[in-house]
Amino acid sequence: SGSHSDVEFVVKGEKIWGHKLILLGGTSPVLAEQIQTERSPVEIKDVEVRVFRQLLYLHTLFYQQY
Repeated sequence: SGSHSDVEFVVKGEKIWGHKLILLGGTSPVLAEQIQTERSPVEIKDVEVRVFRQLLYLHTLFYQQY
């Protein structure tokens, strides 16, 4: 659920929740701009749901190291 999340993504119609603080810490410039400038939900195009979830998971692991 997104009860403690502050950003919602929509990928191929599926909602995926995240935390801006974690995602802005070293994410790609394009994704960072979308998170900062677009209202939630942020629509992610041209990527499969499974791939986007993996990207967020890997980013979270990277963030935890620092």
